[in-house]
Amino acid sequence: MRTTTRSGWLGARKTALGCAVVALSLASWASAEAAVLKIAPAGAEIVSEDIVARTKAIKSVRKVERYLLIKASPHQVIGVEGDAPLRVITPDGGVVEATLETGKKFRKEDDGKPVAIVGTKVYAEDYGYRGSMGQMARMKHLLEVGQTFKLTGEAGPRVRVLGTLAARPEAAEKVFLPLSTAQKLFDRAGQVSHLFVAVDGDAEAAAKALQAALGSSVEVSVASR
Repeated sequence: MRTTTRSGWLGARKTALGCAVVALSLASWASAEAAVLKIAPAGAEIVSEDIVARTKAIKSVRKVERYLLIKASPHQVIGVEGDAPLRVITPDGGVVEATLETGKKFRKEDDGKPVAIVGTKVYAEDYGYRGSMGQMARMKHLLEVGQTFKLTGEAGPRVRVLGTLAARPEAAEKVFLPLSTAQKLFDRAGQVSHLFVAVDGDAEAAAKALQAALGSSVEVSVASR
């Protein structure tokens, strides 16, 4: 099947520790006894993965998903664990779940591999002939599943397309990588940018417990289910 993919230059920068916790309800974990907390940096972009152990230590925590968002130009990269949904945080702090249009999602065996799932406005660029005179020009083009593109420019590693996302503005310029791949390519070993946490029982009580465990830099708010 044909896929639409596109990519470009990606960059990253390191930041200090800090995190905010927001509780929300997400369909993939929805149940009468569960809520989902989003843990993300406040005033920073990266946190150490030791936050995962501290989060799991809370009695009501059922499951933790790790993500690594790297603000890049012109696209953003999101590292995600193989069995986790392709979640995107919107500018207003909301969360949407991207879905596949073609190809397949990551599997555990993709950990560390140079593979990607891309949005509808992620283009590969290379040189080709165009115009009546056959002039060489830099051109954007669409990719198919199985083809490769350069993730970080001319000298960057080549990444193979596993899948493309259904059209959705929040995910259009996103490039998803396996979490361990993103950590390796962007020198972020042992780091994440945010977590999604499923909790049993009262979400507000769980958020307060997480706030106490993670320290004074944490802000907590509970969304209605």
